[in-house]
Amino acid sequence: MKSQLQSDSTLERPARLRRFRWIVPAHAEVELKIRFSPTVPGQFDQLRNFEILGSKRLYQLPCSATALYPSISQNPRLVFPRGRKSKEKEDIISKEYVMSTKQFHFGPLLCGESGEWYKAQNCPGNSEKLPILNDSPMEAEVHFSFEKDSKGETFLLDPPSMRLQPKEKKKLSVWAYPTSAGLLGDSLVCWIKDNPEPAVFRLCCQGGHVKLRVSPQELHFNKLLLHRTDTQTLVLRNDSPLPMAWHLSGLDDLGDDFSASQGRGIVGPRADFEVKLDFKAEKIGITNKMIRLEVSDTENILGIVQAETIKVSVEVYDVNLSINMPEGPDGSLEFGTINVLDNKQQVLSLQNKGLYDIEYSFKLTTGSAKRGDLESPFTVRPQGAVLKASRPPLKVEVLFHPTTEVFLESKPILLCQVSCLGPAVLAQCVLGA
Repeated sequence: MKSQLQSDSTLERPARLRRFRWIVPAHAEVELKIRFSPTVPGQFDQLRNFEILGSKRLYQLPCSATALYPSISQNPRLVFPRGRKSKEKEDIISKEYVMSTKQFHFGPLLCGESGEWYKAQNCPGNSEKLPILNDSPMEAEVHFSFEKDSKGETFLLDPPSMRLQPKEKKKLSVWAYPTSAGLLGDSLVCWIKDNPEPAVFRLCCQGGHVKLRVSPQELHFNKLLLHRTDTQTLVLRNDSPLPMAWHLSGLDDLGDDFSASQGRGIVGPRADFEVKLDFKAEKIGITNKMIRLEVSDTENILGIVQAETIKVSVEVYDVNLSINMPEGPDGSLEFGTINVLDNKQQVLSLQNKGLYDIEYSFKLTTGSAKRGDLESPFTVRPQGAVLKASRPPLKVEVLFHPTTEVFLESKPILLCQVSCLGPAVLAQCVLGA
């Protein structure tokens, strides 16, 4: 009896045996062919029994065979170099295989250009090389395609087919070029000759646009008192899963009174970034200027994709309060010498020569912060009021009515506090008696 292996799948199936007895002449042999032609893969074992007529002796022939298809390894740990067990919804991953969903993630990628354009730019983030291993004991001829993207609009591959010897491994290059924002998925189908079951690997990528939301569109410092400082905040908001690079141009044109916390940087995926713009009022006037926010991808592959013009405006003013004294040197009121319980009055003239309304308020002190307010022999009428801009002067009466002996000489005990939209400004009058 001889054993012979036939691997030609086109060989016709032999007719079933119709007789089960053979005559073997003396000193001769009869050839018996046993053919193995499985319809499903697996391990097959069968025992053939033979008996010589008249001897009642049983001869047994064990038959064992294995049926296999040509195949490639579908072990994700072998095909995909990086993997994780699971992925949360908010997680941003790149070039990783997720075990729980059985899907390979290219991660966030720029969208908007064609695949050929990206290939010409040599973008490593858009491609991955997958090892294809023939794990069967026979030659495997493999053809590759995508389940949905037959035109190669989002996913591309090379080579389209390969021939692998047993245990041989070759690289398959796969590219992802999203044409729109959002999650795009497909399946890599590996058709193996003489194997009815293809190997399938699920792939996906996430397209993203280069765009930042800018708030506010105008940095308005309002009216600012001379020698004061103010800070405005520019918020850059990135809603994309991709990081964005930004640059502020035109900062030098604002002048030395302005300073930015930084002029360029990167906003992370789904993150906010604050840029502080400080201003110090050094001279009176109105400033209206423009700065430009330029946004690009971090690799600068697409160049400047977004440009926003941001207006910067500020008005610097000063409090211009004129206080005219009727007698004595500048900044002082002279009451001279009077008797106890007598009265003497002096009149001040206050005029607002500035651009905006102000409010004044007089406060009588001892000139020492430790002692606080004094039960003063002075009375001011009106003690406080609003001074309209560019209006005639306002008369303020200061009455001296001592109830005990008192001697004052050049004491700054009458303080005039001026209030405006910004912080209060203090002026002082020197009283003498």
